[in-house]
Amino acid sequence: MGRLSASSFAVAAAVLCAGVAAAGEGGAVSVEEAYPGLAGGPLTYARLADLPDGILFRAEGIEITKKEIEAEVAGAQEDVRGQLERNRVLVLERLAERRLILRAAGAGTAGGKDGKDGGREGEKAKVEAWAKEITSGVAVSDAETRAFYEANKDRIGTDFDKAADAVKEMLVEEKKEKLLNEHIRTFGKKMVLEVSRAWMAEQAPKALDNPVDRARRSKKPAAVGFGAAGCCGPDRLAPVMAAVAEEMGEKAVAISVDARAEWALAERYRVRTVPTVIFFGADGREVWRREGGMDRNAIAAKLREIAGR
Repeated sequence: MGRLSASSFAVAAAVLCAGVAAAGEGGAVSVEEAYPGLAGGPLTYARLADLPDGILFRAEGIEITKKEIEAEVAGAQEDVRGQLERNRVLVLERLAERRLILRAAGAGTAGGKDGKDGGREGEKAKVEAWAKEITSGVAVSDAETRAFYEANKDRIGTDFDKAADAVKEMLVEEKKEKLLNEHIRTFGKKMVLEVSRAWMAEQAPKALDNPVDRARRSKKPAAVGFGAAGCCGPDRLAPVMAAVAEEMGEKAVAISVDARAEWALAERYRVRTVPTVIFFGADGREVWRREGGMDRNAIAAKLREIAGR
């Protein structure tokens, strides 16, 4: 199955970073434009900029320093520190996300530090009110509820009339979460967010050097299955993905990732539950995901569909 080797990936990353530096000289380049798929939150549309020494992120009233990121990494438990070392971009994005949300919700201090005014409960209440306002118009139709039930009735295991209310409530919550995540992801379209160009050029190759990013940068359709072993038995998704990889051969890439072992990757790709299968186009961009199990035939069929677009 055609995948980028570690050495070829390193060369490609170095060339990409050099190109980004040159592009940045002629105008504002976003993180997404420079490193597609690296950010999934508010750094997506942040601009690469030459910031003062030691400043990694800057927005309206918010600054995050290199010392803060290093402190976050150093203060982590030993068993997770290694992944944070390779994923400092994720650490920065999560810290920026929190402070931007606090600012948008009117919580925290004007300087952008984690808020103390009003206490944690007052801060939480403001954030919840902000989120509720953004998602207030979300609704799910009876047709959407029925369609989801029909596609998942084997897993639901009860009649539609008994399950309808619970299914609709679940779908409403999913829609709210997606809407809120998209609102946060596009903060950079609503205000000026800046990230250190030099720091990103240093950190991006480390963050992108992993099986998921190699798969989605293979220039082929790719399916990445996030699974994990648990109390109910071994990871059942891994052998399915291996079978798909064998079936597809050179036409597509299919890999499995242990979401518990590679929790930083799972968090970066916003995997909420296992199993989850994420599909990428040949351009490396996510085109679809399925939360829940998929069999070999369904995954292979989806890859063929993506290849035919």
